[in-house]
Amino acid sequence: MRKWGFLLILFLLPFYLLGQDYERIDSIAKSFQSKKYNDIESLVGDLVKEARTDEEKYRAFYTYMVNTFSYSYSNYSNKSSFKMKKGACSTLSSIYKEMCDLAGLECHNVVGFIKSDYLPLSFFDFIFNRVNHEWNIIKINNEYAYVDVTWGLKDVYFVNKKRMEKEEEPIYYFFAPSLHNFNLSHFTKKKKWGLENNSFFRFNKYPVILGDFYRICDSIIEIPEKYKHKGNEFKIVVDTQLVLKNFLIIGGKGKIRISPDKIILDETLGYAELIFNISKLSRNESFGLSYLFDDGSNYVLKYIKK
Repeated sequence: MRKWGFLLILFLLPFYLLGQDYERIDSIAKSFQSKKYNDIESLVGDLVKEARTDEEKYRAFYTYMVNTFSYSYSNYSNKSSFKMKKGACSTLSSIYKEMCDLAGLECHNVVGFIKSDYLPLSFFDFIFNRVNHEWNIIKINNEYAYVDVTWGLKDVYFVNKKRMEKEEEPIYYFFAPSLHNFNLSHFTKKKKWGLENNSFFRFNKYPVILGDFYRICDSIIEIPEKYKHKGNEFKIVVDTQLVLKNFLIIGGKGKIRISPDKIILDETLGYAELIFNISKLSRNESFGLSYLFDDGSNYVLKYIKK
């Protein structure tokens, strides 16, 4: 029987989180960028007046911040960061919480771990609690959900230690995202809200997420969850709304490009199973599952062949 591990993403959050229309409140929140505010209280007061529900208040604060703020390696006070419109993750999550507090909304700061291609994690990071990121948890209609303002900014896609590549638009995915996909890249020790990964070891074995994965991640139904992939067959299950031919395995320092060896369609469910033959790749060689977008950008899940 096929193991549909990633099918859980369709059920872990209520459907209103996945299909909510934020067009109206997003447009209003963006329009506030041109207004000058000397304090957070005044901004919150104006945004709250425009929101029809608590969910729209949460969303308005997120949309305003990801369109107005930029990332900084330096930590500032909330007041200074708000005036300069920049800050590190701890400051940005603190400002988001302050906005929620002023509006009477439940919001919590969460410290934990993220990983990327240049930021591998070890057991010692976990033991000595060497956390490297901070984000938020909110409560919408009695359900907890994640918010990561920092990862929603235009300029926080870290390519390597020395530079960052800016996105053209903020990433709205990080407002109440799919739980399973968010947990591929975020981990916290605090087990309080029922949203967290249950094991640091499992988290650290997940593939590394690079590029524009979050543009299509809700259409990825099942992927190998272990970073070190065993065997010559690599299988994924995706929504057929995606362009299946755009999926490639890229290895050998970019010289080896492998298209799906077999595609099995399930037209009833709207899913496709893509099977790649990766026998051309050497043992202990890193490779990426890539999806090429029409605009030339791509997303990559990075693995190593055992």
